[in-house]
Amino acid sequence: MSEELVAQILELASTRPDKTPSGKRHEDVELVTKCLEEMAGDRAALADIPKIKCSSRFAYKRIAKLICTAIVKEEDQPEVRRKLCKQLCSVLAASGNGKLVDECRKRLPLDDLAETFTGLSKDMGLAAMALAPADWPLFVQTALTDNVASASDVGLCESLLHGMDVTAWEETVGPTMTLKLKAKPETLIEMVAVLMRSLDADVVAQSKVVTADLLPALTKQLKSAKEPIRFTASKIVQQLAKSAIESASADAADNATTSLKKIVQAVADTKTLTQVHHRQIAYVTLKEIGAVMGERKTKMGSEIISTVLQGICVPLAKEAKLATEAREEGLEALFRWLVIAKRNGGAKGFDEALAYIRKPVSVKNGPDTLAILGPMIRVVHPDILEGLVVDLWSDAKFLKGLEALIEVANKKNTSSSIAQVEGLIAVYLCAVYASASSSNKLSSLAEKALSAGSSSLEKTSFVYSDAMTKAVASNPLVAKILPQLIVMSTKRKLTSKMKPTSSICHAIS
Repeated sequence: MSEELVAQILELASTRPDKTPSGKRHEDVELVTKCLEEMAGDRAALADIPKIKCSSRFAYKRIAKLICTAIVKEEDQPEVRRKLCKQLCSVLAASGNGKLVDECRKRLPLDDLAETFTGLSKDMGLAAMALAPADWPLFVQTALTDNVASASDVGLCESLLHGMDVTAWEETVGPTMTLKLKAKPETLIEMVAVLMRSLDADVVAQSKVVTADLLPALTKQLKSAKEPIRFTASKIVQQLAKSAIESASADAADNATTSLKKIVQAVADTKTLTQVHHRQIAYVTLKEIGAVMGERKTKMGSEIISTVLQGICVPLAKEAKLATEAREEGLEALFRWLVIAKRNGGAKGFDEALAYIRKPVSVKNGPDTLAILGPMIRVVHPDILEGLVVDLWSDAKFLKGLEALIEVANKKNTSSSIAQVEGLIAVYLCAVYASASSSNKLSSLAEKALSAGSSSLEKTSFVYSDAMTKAVASNPLVAKILPQLIVMSTKRKLTSKMKPTSSICHAIS
Protein backbone atom coordinates (compact mmCIF):
# COMPACT_ATOMS: atom_id res chain seq x y z
CA MET A 1 0.00 0.00 0.00
CA SER A 2 2.91 2.39 0.74
CA GLU A 3 3.88 3.02 -2.90
CA GLU A 4 0.26 3.60 -3.84
CA LEU A 5 -0.15 5.88 -0.82
CA VAL A 6 2.88 7.97 -1.81
CA ALA A 7 1.40 8.41 -5.30
CA GLN A 8 -1.92 9.53 -3.77
CA ILE A 9 -0.14 12.02 -1.48
CA LEU A 10 1.79 13.50 -4.40
CA GLU A 11 -1.49 13.72 -6.32
CA LEU A 12 -3.04 15.65 -3.43
CA ALA A 13 -0.04 17.98 -3.49
CA SER A 14 -0.81 18.95 -7.09
CA THR A 15 -3.48 21.35 -8.35
CA ARG A 16 -5.60 18.58 -9.88
CA PRO A 17 -7.65 17.96 -6.71
CA ASP A 18 -8.49 21.69 -6.64
CA LYS A 19 -10.44 21.16 -9.86
CA THR A 20 -12.27 17.96 -8.87
CA PRO A 21 -15.69 17.97 -7.17
CA SER A 22 -15.43 18.60 -3.45
CA GLY A 23 -17.04 15.27 -2.60
CA LYS A 24 -14.43 13.30 -4.55
CA ARG A 25 -11.59 15.40 -3.12
CA HIS A 26 -12.84 14.85 0.42
CA GLU A 27 -13.12 11.13 -0.21
CA ASP A 28 -9.50 10.96 -1.45
CA VAL A 29 -8.21 12.89 1.55
CA GLU A 30 -10.15 10.72 3.99
CA LEU A 31 -8.77 7.54 2.40
CA VAL A 32 -5.17 8.72 2.84
CA THR A 33 -5.93 9.97 6.36
CA LYS A 34 -7.28 6.57 7.38
CA CYS A 35 -4.18 4.82 6.03
CA LEU A 36 -1.89 7.17 7.96
CA GLU A 37 -3.87 6.66 11.15
CA GLU A 38 -3.81 2.88 10.92
CA MET A 39 -0.59 1.87 9.13
CA ALA A 40 2.86 2.55 10.62
CA GLY A 41 4.44 1.62 7.29
CA ASP A 42 2.44 4.32 5.50
CA ARG A 43 3.53 6.92 8.05
CA ALA A 44 7.15 5.88 7.48
CA ALA A 45 6.64 6.11 3.72
CA LEU A 46 5.30 9.66 4.08
CA ALA A 47 8.28 10.59 6.26
CA ASP A 48 10.69 9.30 3.60
CA ILE A 49 9.29 11.26 0.63
CA PRO A 50 12.34 13.37 -0.35
CA LYS A 51 10.56 16.70 -0.78
CA ILE A 52 6.87 17.28 -1.23
CA LYS A 53 6.20 20.14 -3.65
CA CYS A 54 2.75 21.63 -3.23
CA SER A 55 1.29 23.45 -6.20
CA SER A 56 -1.38 25.63 -4.54
CA ARG A 57 -2.33 27.06 -1.15
CA PHE A 58 -5.08 24.45 -0.94
CA ALA A 59 -2.52 21.73 -1.59
CA TYR A 60 -0.35 23.05 1.25
CA LYS A 61 -3.34 22.83 3.60
CA ARG A 62 -4.14 19.27 2.51
CA ILE A 63 -0.58 18.01 2.90
CA ALA A 64 0.06 19.82 6.21
CA LYS A 65 -3.10 18.31 7.66
CA LEU A 66 -2.06 14.81 6.55
CA ILE A 67 1.42 15.17 8.04
CA CYS A 68 -0.05 16.43 11.32
CA THR A 69 -2.32 13.38 11.41
CA ALA A 70 0.70 11.09 10.90
CA ILE A 71 2.70 12.86 13.63
CA VAL A 72 -0.13 12.55 16.15
CA LYS A 73 -0.59 8.84 15.43
CA GLU A 74 3.12 7.95 15.35
CA GLU A 75 3.91 7.01 18.96
CA ASP A 76 6.18 3.96 18.66
CA GLN A 77 8.94 5.08 16.27
CA PRO A 78 10.63 8.32 17.45
CA GLU A 79 12.83 8.58 14.35
CA VAL A 80 9.83 8.35 12.00
CA ARG A 81 8.08 10.98 14.06
CA ARG A 82 11.14 13.24 13.86
CA LYS A 83 11.23 12.82 10.07
CA LEU A 84 7.53 13.64 9.85
CA CYS A 85 8.12 16.80 11.92
CA LYS A 86 10.94 17.74 9.56
CA GLN A 87 8.66 17.06 6.58
CA LEU A 88 6.05 19.36 8.09
CA CYS A 89 8.62 22.13 8.63
CA SER A 90 9.67 21.83 4.99
CA VAL A 91 6.07 22.17 3.79
CA LEU A 92 5.35 25.12 6.09
CA ALA A 93 8.55 26.92 5.06
CA ALA A 94 7.62 26.56 1.41
CA SER A 95 4.07 27.77 2.07
CA GLY A 96 5.12 30.99 3.84
CA ASN A 97 1.69 30.86 5.47
CA GLY A 98 1.54 31.89 9.13
CA LYS A 99 -2.13 30.95 9.42
CA LEU A 100 -1.32 27.43 8.28
CA VAL A 101 1.29 27.27 11.04
CA ASP A 102 -1.42 28.25 13.53
CA GLU A 103 -3.66 25.46 12.25
CA CYS A 104 -0.84 22.96 12.73
CA ARG A 105 -0.14 24.25 16.23
CA LYS A 106 -3.76 23.49 17.13
CA ARG A 107 -3.54 19.92 15.74
CA LEU A 108 -0.23 18.90 17.30
CA PRO A 109 0.67 17.95 20.90
CA LEU A 110 3.34 20.66 21.02
CA ASP A 111 4.38 19.98 24.60
CA ASP A 112 5.31 16.41 23.64
CA LEU A 113 7.09 17.62 20.51
CA ALA A 114 8.96 20.56 22.08
CA GLU A 115 12.34 18.82 22.11
CA THR A 116 11.89 17.54 18.56
CA PHE A 117 11.07 20.93 17.01
CA THR A 118 13.76 22.69 19.05
CA GLY A 119 16.29 20.16 17.75
CA LEU A 120 15.12 20.75 14.17
CA SER A 121 15.50 24.55 14.48
CA LYS A 122 19.16 24.44 13.46
CA ASP A 123 18.40 22.71 10.14
CA MET A 124 14.83 23.90 9.47
CA GLY A 125 15.12 27.44 10.81
CA LEU A 126 12.06 29.52 11.66
CA ALA A 127 9.60 26.93 10.36
CA ALA A 128 10.66 24.62 13.20
CA MET A 129 11.02 27.46 15.67
CA ALA A 130 7.41 28.49 14.99
CA LEU A 131 6.32 25.13 16.47
CA ALA A 132 8.87 25.01 19.30
CA PRO A 133 8.82 26.75 22.71
CA ALA A 134 10.07 30.33 22.58
CA ASP A 135 13.85 30.63 22.58
CA TRP A 136 14.58 34.27 21.83
CA PRO A 137 18.39 34.08 21.76
CA LEU A 138 18.00 31.27 19.22
CA PHE A 139 15.48 33.34 17.27
CA VAL A 140 17.95 36.23 17.09
CA GLN A 141 20.71 33.85 16.04
CA THR A 142 18.56 32.24 13.34
CA ALA A 143 16.68 35.25 11.97
CA LEU A 144 19.12 38.12 12.45
CA THR A 145 22.67 36.83 12.92
CA ASP A 146 23.55 33.75 10.87
CA ASN A 147 21.37 34.85 7.95
CA VAL A 148 18.74 37.52 7.61
CA ALA A 149 15.37 35.79 7.50
CA SER A 150 12.87 36.67 4.81
CA ALA A 151 9.60 38.42 5.61
CA SER A 152 7.64 35.26 4.80
CA ASP A 153 9.82 33.16 7.12
CA VAL A 154 9.27 35.59 9.99
CA GLY A 155 5.57 35.50 9.16
CA LEU A 156 5.57 31.81 10.07
CA CYS A 157 6.41 32.86 13.63
CA GLU A 158 3.50 35.29 14.00
CA SER A 159 1.91 33.46 16.95
CA LEU A 160 5.29 32.94 18.59
CA LEU A 161 6.16 36.63 18.23
CA HIS A 162 2.77 37.71 19.54
CA GLY A 163 3.57 35.91 22.78
CA MET A 164 6.88 37.72 23.29
CA ASP A 165 7.02 39.70 26.54
CA VAL A 166 8.50 43.15 27.08
CA THR A 167 11.71 41.82 28.65
CA ALA A 168 12.51 39.52 25.72
CA TRP A 169 11.85 42.35 23.28
CA GLU A 170 13.77 45.04 25.17
CA GLU A 171 16.80 42.93 26.07
CA THR A 172 17.14 40.39 23.27
CA VAL A 173 15.20 40.85 20.03
CA GLY A 174 14.58 44.62 19.80
CA PRO A 175 18.17 45.90 20.15
CA THR A 176 19.62 43.38 17.68
CA MET A 177 16.86 43.92 15.11
CA THR A 178 17.27 47.70 15.28
CA LEU A 179 21.04 47.52 14.87
CA LYS A 180 20.66 45.27 11.83
CA LEU A 181 18.01 47.58 10.34
CA LYS A 182 20.31 50.57 10.67
CA ALA A 183 23.15 48.66 9.01
CA LYS A 184 21.14 47.12 6.15
CA PRO A 185 17.77 48.88 5.84
CA GLU A 186 16.98 47.67 2.34
CA THR A 187 17.61 44.05 3.30
CA LEU A 188 15.70 44.05 6.58
CA ILE A 189 12.85 46.53 6.30
CA GLU A 190 10.23 44.11 4.90
CA MET A 191 11.10 41.55 7.56
CA VAL A 192 10.92 44.23 10.26
CA ALA A 193 7.46 45.21 9.03
CA VAL A 194 6.18 41.65 9.52
CA LEU A 195 7.88 41.28 12.90
CA MET A 196 6.49 44.53 14.32
CA ARG A 197 3.01 43.71 13.05
CA SER A 198 3.16 40.41 14.95
CA LEU A 199 4.09 41.84 18.35
CA ASP A 200 1.53 42.45 21.08
CA ALA A 201 0.40 46.09 21.15
CA ASP A 202 1.37 46.57 24.81
CA VAL A 203 4.91 45.38 24.15
CA VAL A 204 5.34 47.97 21.40
CA ALA A 205 3.65 50.76 23.34
CA GLN A 206 5.78 50.22 26.45
CA SER A 207 9.06 49.78 24.62
CA LYS A 208 11.95 52.18 25.09
CA VAL A 209 13.78 50.50 22.22
CA VAL A 210 10.95 51.49 19.87
CA THR A 211 10.97 55.20 20.69
CA ALA A 212 14.69 55.63 21.38
CA ASP A 213 16.21 53.49 18.61
CA LEU A 214 13.75 52.00 16.14
CA LEU A 215 11.71 55.16 15.52
CA PRO A 216 14.74 57.31 14.50
CA ALA A 217 15.90 54.52 12.20
CA LEU A 218 12.48 54.43 10.53
CA THR A 219 12.05 58.19 10.16
CA LYS A 220 15.44 58.20 8.45
CA GLN A 221 14.07 55.71 5.92
CA LEU A 222 11.08 58.00 5.28
CA LYS A 223 13.69 60.12 3.48
CA SER A 224 15.01 57.23 1.39
CA ALA A 225 15.47 57.84 -2.33
CA LYS A 226 13.63 54.56 -3.00
CA GLU A 227 9.84 54.64 -2.90
CA PRO A 228 9.34 51.03 -1.69
CA ILE A 229 11.62 51.73 1.30
CA ARG A 230 9.73 54.93 2.16
CA PHE A 231 6.39 53.15 1.81
CA THR A 232 7.39 50.24 4.06
CA ALA A 233 8.96 52.54 6.66
CA SER A 234 5.71 54.50 6.73
CA LYS A 235 3.69 51.30 7.22
CA ILE A 236 5.87 50.32 10.17
CA VAL A 237 5.55 53.75 11.80
CA GLN A 238 1.78 53.54 11.32
CA GLN A 239 1.83 50.12 13.00
CA LEU A 240 3.83 51.50 15.93
CA ALA A 241 1.28 54.28 16.34
CA LYS A 242 -1.63 51.86 16.02
CA SER A 243 -0.15 49.67 18.76
CA ALA A 244 0.22 52.72 21.02
CA ILE A 245 -3.37 53.76 20.26
CA GLU A 246 -4.70 50.27 21.01
CA SER A 247 -2.73 50.11 24.22
CA ALA A 248 -3.97 53.56 25.28
CA SER A 249 -7.56 52.59 24.41
CA ALA A 250 -7.21 49.53 26.63
CA ASP A 251 -6.31 51.86 29.50
CA ALA A 252 -2.72 50.62 29.70
CA ALA A 253 0.16 52.44 31.34
CA ASP A 254 0.90 56.10 30.62
CA ASN A 255 3.90 55.19 28.48
CA ALA A 256 1.46 54.08 25.75
CA THR A 257 0.39 57.71 25.37
CA THR A 258 3.99 58.87 25.69
CA SER A 259 4.99 56.51 22.91
CA LEU A 260 2.25 57.84 20.62
CA LYS A 261 3.32 61.43 21.28
CA LYS A 262 6.92 60.65 20.35
CA ILE A 263 5.84 58.86 17.17
CA VAL A 264 3.66 61.68 15.83
CA GLN A 265 6.19 64.34 16.84
CA ALA A 266 8.94 62.51 14.96
CA VAL A 267 6.89 62.29 11.76
CA ALA A 268 5.57 65.85 12.07
CA ASP A 269 9.11 67.25 12.13
CA THR A 270 8.97 68.24 8.46
CA LYS A 271 11.37 71.20 8.55
CA THR A 272 14.23 69.24 6.98
CA LEU A 273 12.15 67.58 4.25
CA THR A 274 13.34 69.33 1.11
CA GLN A 275 12.04 66.80 -1.41
CA VAL A 276 8.35 66.63 -2.31
CA HIS A 277 8.24 62.82 -2.14
CA HIS A 278 9.69 62.97 1.38
CA ARG A 279 6.96 65.38 2.47
CA GLN A 280 4.32 63.28 0.74
CA ILE A 281 5.16 60.15 2.72
CA ALA A 282 5.11 62.21 5.93
CA TYR A 283 1.62 63.45 5.00
CA VAL A 284 0.49 59.89 4.25
CA THR A 285 1.84 58.61 7.56
CA LEU A 286 0.17 61.37 9.59
CA LYS A 287 -3.07 60.93 7.64
CA GLU A 288 -3.28 57.23 8.44
CA ILE A 289 -2.36 57.74 12.10
CA GLY A 290 -4.94 60.53 12.32
CA ALA A 291 -7.59 58.27 10.80
CA VAL A 292 -7.05 55.60 13.47
CA MET A 293 -6.99 58.20 16.24
CA GLY A 294 -10.22 59.67 14.90
CA GLU A 295 -11.94 56.29 14.85
CA ARG A 296 -10.79 55.46 18.38
CA LYS A 297 -11.37 59.03 19.63
CA THR A 298 -7.86 58.90 21.11
CA LYS A 299 -7.04 61.75 23.48
CA MET A 300 -3.91 63.82 23.00
CA GLY A 301 -2.56 67.09 24.38
CA SER A 302 -3.25 70.29 22.44
CA GLU A 303 0.46 71.17 22.19
CA ILE A 304 1.26 67.92 20.37
CA ILE A 305 -1.72 68.39 18.05
CA SER A 306 -0.58 71.94 17.38
CA THR A 307 2.88 70.64 16.46
CA VAL A 308 1.38 68.13 14.02
CA LEU A 309 -0.90 70.72 12.40
CA GLN A 310 2.03 73.08 11.93
CA GLY A 311 4.17 70.24 10.61
CA ILE A 312 1.53 69.63 7.93
CA CYS A 313 0.36 73.16 7.25
CA VAL A 314 3.69 74.96 6.85
CA PRO A 315 5.11 72.78 4.03
CA LEU A 316 1.66 72.26 2.50
CA ALA A 317 1.23 75.98 1.98
CA LYS A 318 4.46 76.00 -0.05
CA GLU A 319 3.80 72.92 -2.18
CA ALA A 320 3.87 73.57 -5.91
CA LYS A 321 0.49 73.20 -7.59
CA LEU A 322 2.02 70.58 -9.86
CA ALA A 323 2.68 68.40 -6.80
CA THR A 324 -0.91 67.18 -7.00
CA GLU A 325 -0.54 63.92 -5.09
CA ALA A 326 1.47 65.50 -2.27
CA ARG A 327 -1.08 68.31 -1.93
CA GLU A 328 -3.98 65.87 -1.82
CA GLU A 329 -2.32 63.71 0.83
CA GLY A 330 -1.33 66.79 2.82
CA LEU A 331 -4.85 68.18 2.77
CA GLU A 332 -6.40 64.93 3.88
CA ALA A 333 -3.84 64.67 6.70
CA LEU A 334 -4.62 68.25 7.71
CA PHE A 335 -8.34 67.62 7.92
CA ARG A 336 -7.88 64.37 9.86
CA TRP A 337 -5.88 66.26 12.46
CA LEU A 338 -8.27 69.22 12.48
CA VAL A 339 -10.97 66.78 13.56
CA ILE A 340 -8.68 65.58 16.37
CA ALA A 341 -8.01 69.21 17.30
CA LYS A 342 -11.74 69.96 17.52
CA ARG A 343 -12.05 67.18 20.09
CA ASN A 344 -8.88 67.85 22.05
CA GLY A 345 -7.79 71.42 21.31
CA GLY A 346 -5.06 72.48 18.92
CA ALA A 347 -3.70 75.82 20.18
CA LYS A 348 -1.61 77.81 17.69
CA GLY A 349 -1.49 75.11 15.03
CA PHE A 350 -5.29 75.03 14.86
CA ASP A 351 -5.46 78.76 14.16
CA GLU A 352 -2.76 78.50 11.49
CA ALA A 353 -4.63 75.66 9.81
CA LEU A 354 -7.86 77.68 9.74
CA ALA A 355 -5.98 80.64 8.23
CA TYR A 356 -4.62 78.34 5.51
CA ILE A 357 -8.11 77.06 4.70
CA ARG A 358 -9.62 80.57 4.67
CA LYS A 359 -6.97 82.08 2.40
CA PRO A 360 -8.26 81.00 -1.05
CA VAL A 361 -11.79 82.05 -0.12
CA SER A 362 -10.67 85.37 1.33
CA VAL A 363 -8.76 86.24 -1.86
CA LYS A 364 -11.69 84.96 -3.96
CA ASN A 365 -9.70 82.24 -5.71
CA GLY A 366 -12.25 79.74 -7.02
CA PRO A 367 -9.90 76.93 -8.16
CA ASP A 368 -7.92 76.99 -4.90
CA THR A 369 -11.16 77.06 -2.92
CA LEU A 370 -12.27 73.92 -4.74
CA ALA A 371 -8.86 72.30 -4.22
CA ILE A 372 -8.79 72.98 -0.45
CA LEU A 373 -12.38 73.08 0.76
CA GLY A 374 -13.54 70.27 -1.51
CA PRO A 375 -11.43 67.66 0.34
CA MET A 376 -12.48 69.14 3.68
CA ILE A 377 -16.15 68.56 2.86
CA ARG A 378 -15.36 65.09 1.54
CA VAL A 379 -13.23 63.94 4.51
CA VAL A 380 -14.81 65.56 7.57
CA HIS A 381 -18.01 64.15 9.06
CA PRO A 382 -20.91 66.66 8.79
CA ASP A 383 -21.26 66.89 12.59
CA ILE A 384 -17.60 67.94 12.95
CA LEU A 385 -17.75 70.07 9.79
CA GLU A 386 -20.35 72.35 11.39
CA GLY A 387 -17.92 73.26 14.16
CA LEU A 388 -15.08 73.90 11.71
CA VAL A 389 -17.29 76.12 9.56
CA VAL A 390 -18.26 78.17 12.62
CA ASP A 391 -14.54 78.57 13.38
CA LEU A 392 -13.84 79.66 9.80
CA TRP A 393 -16.62 82.26 10.06
CA SER A 394 -14.77 84.16 12.78
CA ASP A 395 -12.95 86.10 10.03
CA ALA A 396 -15.36 88.44 8.19
CA LYS A 397 -13.32 88.09 4.99
CA PHE A 398 -14.35 84.46 4.75
CA LEU A 399 -18.06 85.27 4.28
CA LYS A 400 -17.25 88.05 1.83
CA GLY A 401 -15.11 85.65 -0.16
CA LEU A 402 -17.90 83.06 -0.27
CA GLU A 403 -20.37 85.67 -1.46
CA ALA A 404 -17.95 86.74 -4.17
CA LEU A 405 -17.71 83.14 -5.37
CA ILE A 406 -21.51 82.92 -5.46
CA GLU A 407 -21.68 86.09 -7.57
CA VAL A 408 -19.11 84.72 -10.01
CA ALA A 409 -21.04 81.47 -10.27
CA ASN A 410 -24.26 83.35 -10.97
CA LYS A 411 -22.63 85.28 -13.81
CA LYS A 412 -20.96 82.24 -15.35
CA ASN A 413 -24.17 80.23 -15.15
CA THR A 414 -25.83 82.42 -17.77
CA SER A 415 -23.20 81.72 -20.41
CA SER A 416 -21.55 78.43 -19.43
CA SER A 417 -22.68 74.81 -19.56
CA ILE A 418 -20.16 73.82 -16.86
CA ALA A 419 -21.28 73.11 -13.31
CA GLN A 420 -20.20 75.95 -11.01
CA VAL A 421 -18.81 73.76 -8.25
CA GLU A 422 -16.93 76.59 -6.48
CA GLY A 423 -20.22 78.44 -6.13
CA LEU A 424 -21.94 75.28 -4.89
CA ILE A 425 -19.28 74.91 -2.17
CA ALA A 426 -19.84 78.53 -1.14
CA VAL A 427 -23.62 78.11 -0.89
CA TYR A 428 -23.21 74.84 0.98
CA LEU A 429 -20.87 76.34 3.58
CA CYS A 430 -23.26 79.25 4.08
CA ALA A 431 -26.08 76.76 4.63
CA VAL A 432 -23.99 74.71 7.06
CA TYR A 433 -23.16 77.84 9.04
CA ALA A 434 -26.80 78.92 9.12
CA SER A 435 -27.79 75.48 10.36
CA ALA A 436 -25.12 75.56 13.08
CA SER A 437 -25.76 79.13 14.26
CA SER A 438 -28.48 80.09 16.70
CA SER A 439 -30.01 82.65 14.32
CA ASN A 440 -30.36 80.16 11.45
CA LYS A 441 -29.88 83.17 9.19
CA LEU A 442 -28.59 82.49 5.67
CA SER A 443 -26.48 84.93 3.67
CA SER A 444 -28.73 86.87 1.27
CA LEU A 445 -26.74 85.79 -1.80
CA ALA A 446 -26.82 82.16 -0.69
CA GLU A 447 -30.55 82.46 0.02
CA LYS A 448 -31.12 83.84 -3.46
CA ALA A 449 -29.06 81.05 -5.04
CA LEU A 450 -31.15 78.46 -3.21
CA SER A 451 -34.51 80.06 -4.00
CA ALA A 452 -33.94 81.33 -7.56
CA GLY A 453 -36.28 79.61 -9.98
CA SER A 454 -39.29 79.45 -7.72
CA SER A 455 -41.52 80.85 -10.43
CA SER A 456 -39.67 79.83 -13.60
CA LEU A 457 -37.36 76.95 -14.46
CA GLU A 458 -35.60 79.14 -17.03
CA LYS A 459 -34.30 81.30 -14.18
CA THR A 460 -33.04 78.39 -12.08
CA SER A 461 -29.83 79.26 -10.24
CA PHE A 462 -26.53 77.50 -10.82
CA VAL A 463 -27.25 75.35 -7.75
CA TYR A 464 -30.03 73.48 -9.57
CA SER A 465 -28.87 73.95 -13.14
CA ASP A 466 -28.89 71.05 -15.60
CA ALA A 467 -25.08 71.07 -15.57
CA MET A 468 -25.06 70.71 -11.79
CA THR A 469 -27.65 67.93 -11.62
CA LYS A 470 -25.82 66.03 -14.37
CA ALA A 471 -22.55 66.46 -12.45
CA VAL A 472 -23.99 64.35 -9.62
CA ALA A 473 -23.23 61.25 -11.70
CA SER A 474 -19.60 62.17 -12.39
CA ASN A 475 -18.43 64.42 -9.54
CA PRO A 476 -18.39 62.80 -6.06
CA LEU A 477 -18.23 66.18 -4.34
CA VAL A 478 -21.36 67.43 -6.12
CA ALA A 479 -23.03 64.09 -5.40
CA LYS A 480 -22.39 64.64 -1.70
CA ILE A 481 -23.24 68.36 -1.46
CA LEU A 482 -26.28 68.81 -3.70
CA PRO A 483 -28.60 66.30 -1.97
CA GLN A 484 -27.68 67.78 1.40
CA LEU A 485 -28.42 71.29 0.12
CA ILE A 486 -31.79 70.16 -1.19
CA VAL A 487 -32.68 68.68 2.20
CA MET A 488 -31.41 71.73 4.09
CA SER A 489 -33.27 74.13 1.81
CA THR A 490 -36.47 72.11 2.00
CA LYS A 491 -36.30 72.09 5.79
CA ARG A 492 -35.86 75.86 5.80
CA LYS A 493 -38.90 76.28 3.57
CA LEU A 494 -41.02 73.97 5.67
CA THR A 495 -39.88 75.69 8.84
CA SER A 496 -40.94 79.04 7.41
CA LYS A 497 -44.22 77.46 6.15
CA MET A 498 -43.25 77.97 2.52
CA LYS A 499 -43.50 75.43 -0.27
CA PRO A 500 -40.26 74.05 -1.72
CA THR A 501 -39.27 75.92 -4.89
CA SER A 502 -39.91 74.47 -8.29
CA SER A 503 -36.18 74.46 -8.99
CA ILE A 504 -35.66 72.12 -6.02
CA CYS A 505 -38.41 69.83 -7.27
CA HIS A 506 -36.81 69.93 -10.73
CA ALA A 507 -33.42 68.98 -9.25
CA ILE A 508 -34.93 66.11 -7.26
CA SER A 509 -36.68 64.77 -10.34
